Amino acid sequence: MGIQEDINWLKADVDHIRTFMAIAKRGTATIRAIKDDLHIDDWWPVKYQVNNLVSRGLVGENEGRYELTEAGRNVYEAVKTVAVELGQV
Repeated sequence: MGIQEDINWLKADVDHIRTFMAIAKRGTATIRAIKDDLHIDDWWPVKYQVNNLVSRGLVGENEGRYELTEAGRNVYEAVKTVAVELGQV
């Protein structure tokens, strides 16, 4: 999938983009850290969103910690560039 397709997929669900950005901003994160960053009480919605990001190939897991894959980093850089151009950063 291309960067634009991935950005559109993230934008289609606010929880996708919130979870993706929480991981991107931390660099690496556990489910607990993501849950705390998003101020969510239950674990299952966070795990569901993270699993969606892993299935999409934007996030990888290593020993219980999640971080952006190369594709995820490319998407994050594109999102940051657009946000700067729009004056949203």
